[in-house]
Amino acid sequence: MKTKINLFSLFLFLLIQAIVAQPTENSLLWKVSGNGLTSDSYLFGTIHATCDASLPERVRNAFDQTEQLALEMDLGDETMQVKMMQLMLIPDEKVISDYLSEEEFNQLSKNLEGKLMGMNLQMMQNIKPLFINMMLIPSVLGCPQQAYDMTLFQLAQSNQKPIIGLEEVEDQMAALDDIPIEDQVKELLAYSENDLKKYREELEKLMYLYEEENITAMMKTMEEDEGSFAGSSAALLDERNISWIPVIEKMMQEKPSFFGFGALHLPGEKGVIQLLRDKGYTVEAVFN
Repeated sequence: MKTKINLFSLFLFLLIQAIVAQPTENSLLWKVSGNGLTSDSYLFGTIHATCDASLPERVRNAFDQTEQLALEMDLGDETMQVKMMQLMLIPDEKVISDYLSEEEFNQLSKNLEGKLMGMNLQMMQNIKPLFINMMLIPSVLGCPQQAYDMTLFQLAQSNQKPIIGLEEVEDQMAALDDIPIEDQVKELLAYSENDLKKYREELEKLMYLYEEENITAMMKTMEEDEGSFAGSSAALLDERNISWIPVIEKMMQEKPSFFGFGALHLPGEKGVIQLLRDKGYTVEAVFN
């Protein structure tokens, strides 16, 4: 009898472990159901920089089954651009040259020449280096930059679907501010070398993994990266994921919803997939 009880206990333990620690499959599209929901909602991992942001058919089909869209921020907010311009400035009236030697600043200026959309570094001295890095993306890609977030936004507009932001622009900027300006300057200097070679290699790897829908490898790549984003992953990912869950739950309970946000927010113990599973929802990868 004791043996039977021990075997049953072992089976029960393994079953609980299997339920609690469900592996994250590799997909960009996930269906959320159960836990009292009367209709399915969907999560879609986006990438903010690509040459072609056309939606795959299965993503478009999922979008068509929902009645509202949520993005990281409401791109239709007319005040967002003004707020962003203010929050992009280096605080305390400092400029990039304050963080570099004269030789380093001259080298950085030379490296970025012709790569900043008709501007030069001298004109952008008071802009946080992180945003200058973002402005380099078209030069790195070698094509006009597209973003899935904008594709979804435009699709929702054309279908007259409500668009909600999971957070305010101030929230996202605060997370980015977790990266010290000194680290941002060092990274900009490193990325600018050899005609943006390092930047290009890293972005090409990320885009390849994204196209393969390998969100596990994307997360692993970020964790192994020694750059500024890796050291600030808690603020950039985990804390924001946790703050999004109440908003996501409320929207799903109201009507079938489609959520589009950066793919790195999907996987991990504190990723949106696992956080929703912890709440009792069924979250399944959608492959077709």
